[in-house]
Amino acid sequence: MNRPGWAARLQGPAARATLGGRIATLTEEAFPVLRWSVMVGFARYMAISFSGLLYDAVYWFFAGLLFAYLASRFLLSPEIRIFSGQISRTRRLVQTAFNFMVCVLAFVVVLWVLNALVDGFTTLRAQDGVRRTPGVSVAAPAIP
Repeated sequence: MNRPGWAARLQGPAARATLGGRIATLTEEAFPVLRWSVMVGFARYMAISFSGLLYDAVYWFFAGLLFAYLASRFLLSPEIRIFSGQISRTRRLVQTAFNFMVCVLAFVVVLWVLNALVDGFTTLRAQDGVRRTPGVSVAAPAIP
């Protein structure tokens, strides 16, 4: 069989529109998670670098917001279906519990990756001796 290649299939406007829609959907889902992950990572860095209950509270507050966002994506958008066709109330509860567990797993993986990145970053900065005192700016050395 002589079927056209992927490049030939993308020449049509309908195929390009479909591909563009899929890429747009992916970016609309990925960037808010990335943005919240950066916020949680920065709050984690502050909690590790500086002692204080406030920094830990900010970290857990942002982590809670990240969890709420992930829960909204996994539970309010179309769920991952584990049963086909019409499902009973019991199966619906099992499916919702499964989707909630997927959400919790995604949250734990994101926090684990963020903690590994932040711990590595703080270790690297500590090895370089770049620890700064909060509220103290470091000016450039004077030129003689």
